Amino acid sequence: RGGLGAFAAPTGGFALGFPVAAFATGLFVEHVRLRSAGLAAGLGAAFGGIAILYVMGAAGLALASGKSLGQAFLLVAVFIPGDLLKAAITGLLVQALARVRPQTLAWHRA
Repeated sequence: RGGLGAFAAPTGGFALGFPVAAFATGLFVEHVRLRSAGLAAGLGAAFGGIAILYVMGAAGLALASGKSLGQAFLLVAVFIPGDLLKAAITGLLVQALARVRPQTLAWHRA
C-alpha cells in the first residue's frame, strides 16, 4: 500500500504527525533550558515523540476506523510504556554524550 491513500489508513495520523512531533521535540529541546541536557532531551522526546504524536495518531485512527477518540487512545495506549522507556534512554544517551563531548551540545549551554 502506498501513495496518498496511506494517509487515509488507520496509521495515517501517525504518518502525518511524525514531522509535527519531530518539530515540536526540537523546539522543546532548543527553547526549554534545563540544567541537564539529558533531561531536556528525554522530556523533549516524551513531549513531542509521545504526547503530540499519539494525539495525532489516535485522532487519525479514530477517523479512519470509526471509533471514538477514547477508544482510539485505548488501542494505542499499549505502546506508551515502551515509548516512555525509549525517551528515558534518549535522555541517558544525551547526558552521556554531554559528559564525553560537551562541545557537541553547545545548543544546550547557549
